[in-house]
Amino acid sequence: MRQGTRRRFRSLRITRCPYLGKIDTFSGDANAFAHEWKTQFMSPGFGPNPVTFRTVPYATLGAGVLLRPTDAVLINVSALSPDGTANSAGFDELYEDGVVLAGELRVGIKPFGLPGHQLIGGTWSSKTFNTLQQDPRLLLTFLGFPIDVPIRQQSGS
Repeated sequence: MRQGTRRRFRSLRITRCPYLGKIDTFSGDANAFAHEWKTQFMSPGFGPNPVTFRTVPYATLGAGVLLRPTDAVLINVSALSPDGTANSAGFDELYEDGVVLAGELRVGIKPFGLPGHQLIGGTWSSKTFNTLQQDPRLLLTFLGFPIDVPIRQQSGS
């Protein structure tokens, strides 16, 4: 940069929208083609990402913030309770078994003038859960054999 030259932002608009309460995580991201089960495509490819089912409950308490630096960019960061049910408020178990951290970056694009977006996101949970990789001898306990085999658990997902 040359000496004496200053750069200025012409405009910087960051819209912040904090949210708090019971969150329906099954809805996913709202876009022009998916996540409105009553009126839009019913292809499983347009539904929620099944990878997040391991870490994010269907309906849970949480807090987060939506950031909108431009009209085409959306940033969503949230902290959710790993326990949640649709038929209870959940205040008695809020963050009792850990926390779920979730974040996503969505950038709108218009290929050939058509609506679209690119999205990258992730979730992490500190909740302890039973792992799917169990000792095969555990099946014998279900048949009534008195074998003392502990159930393997794992934390963080």
